[in-house]
Amino acid sequence: MSELLRIERALRLHQLLGPGAAAALQAAGLPCPEAEQSALSHGGGFVARTGAESYFLAVEHDFAPLLAAPAWHFPVSDTVFRLEGAGWGRRLGELCALDLRALAEGGWLMTRLAHLSVWLYRPPATAALLLGCDPSYARYMQTTLEAVAASASDTAKP
Repeated sequence: MSELLRIERALRLHQLLGPGAAAALQAAGLPCPEAEQSALSHGGGFVARTGAESYFLAVEHDFAPLLAAPAWHFPVSDTVFRLEGAGWGRRLGELCALDLRALAEGGWLMTRLAHLSVWLYRPPATAALLLGCDPSYARYMQTTLEAVAASASDTAKP
């Protein structure tokens, strides 16, 4: 299967922090992961729990939480890449100290890739991987991922 790379523009990213964050998610009809550093799928996106009272949302619609308890809501401007194809886990091993092939469906991970802080999410029932990074590094990340994909294509030729 060939590997494809594109920028994902359909997802809206948000950070929700504070003691009322879980209640705000539930009031909005969004899933609320129980364990820290875990994620739950929601439509084409997900909700990740990044700390005791901290959530990262990637949703397909605008999100304006109803905040009954103290919580903080911030839009996030990360650039999101959609990497499609079964070979990306192996390819990204060239850029990351972790074996990303082990990331389970629905898995969420914050790590470093190509010397940048990134987050990764593997949507269930697909061969895709979502990768997010600071927008100021988007061109560098895109160029790096394209080079890794091209290198894989070159080695596959007879």
